[in-house]
Amino acid sequence: MKISVKAILIGVLSAFFFSLTFIFNEIIANKNGFWLWSASLRFLWMVPMMAVILVPLGGSFKHVKQAISRQPVSWWVWSHFCFVLFYVPLCLASAYLPGWLVASVWQSTIVCGVLTTPLLNLRVRGKTTRPKVPFPWQSLPWMGFILAGVLMTVMQYMGTIHITGHIYLALLAILVGAICYPLGNRQVMVVAPKTSGIERIWGMLICTTPTWLLLAGISFVVNGTPSSKTVMATFLVALSSGVIATALFFHATSMVFKNIKSLAKVEATQAMELVFSIILSVIVLHHPFSFGWQFWGVLVIIVGIVGISLRD
Repeated sequence: MKISVKAILIGVLSAFFFSLTFIFNEIIANKNGFWLWSASLRFLWMVPMMAVILVPLGGSFKHVKQAISRQPVSWWVWSHFCFVLFYVPLCLASAYLPGWLVASVWQSTIVCGVLTTPLLNLRVRGKTTRPKVPFPWQSLPWMGFILAGVLMTVMQYMGTIHITGHIYLALLAILVGAICYPLGNRQVMVVAPKTSGIERIWGMLICTTPTWLLLAGISFVVNGTPSSKTVMATFLVALSSGVIATALFFHATSMVFKNIKSLAKVEATQAMELVFSIILSVIVLHHPFSFGWQFWGVLVIIVGIVGISLRD
């Protein structure tokens, strides 16, 4: 089997583990779990997990410490954008929306990621850390596909429920996370261009851990201790999405990083995250699936994702 094919299959497998986030978060919500516990515990679980796998995956604790010490404020700010302002809104949305819809609307983060690409031109300490990146005009049609597909799936869901203010709040929360995640990730890349992907994750974990502890304390005051099911579900989310999926995806991209076309194909496997979320929602959570707007919306989103990933 060709290396590129293996990398694509590994990418698909990583998408499966990423999709478990949406399913477990909905399970927690269905069991009356507190959404803020879901957010804080997931990242607190990740600290010991990432500490174990950092060095085996080629990272260095010393390298990360040195990188943070050079620009601690920038690391702190953008780490909170990438982790806290991404996952807290996502967990809030999961308290009011089904997992498949959260996964669907979340795909708008790809559009936000493309639009924030030119921000890699920022100057740090008077030096340009990346060559100029032009605005990705060629991606606009595909971004339109993704946004149209998201709108179609939302319309399908809105037509089947009694709409309340919480629904609009949840949709807005997902969009906030969809903007903050790629923006924070790209800014950290600018701040520390010589760190690897796994090192950036560890650095952002370290920078945001005090905040997660604070949010856990707030959760305790507001909601009491988390249930055993919430603790177990957040552990599984941290393991599946935070560790296994991340390690698989990094491995897949490292296998083909010298081949731009193969790398784009591996990145396009993220479209399967939405597919797996829907399949698991039907099988595990017994959600009905409509072959109307929902089906066509998902299909249009996938076409848009693949189109952006494989564009010239």
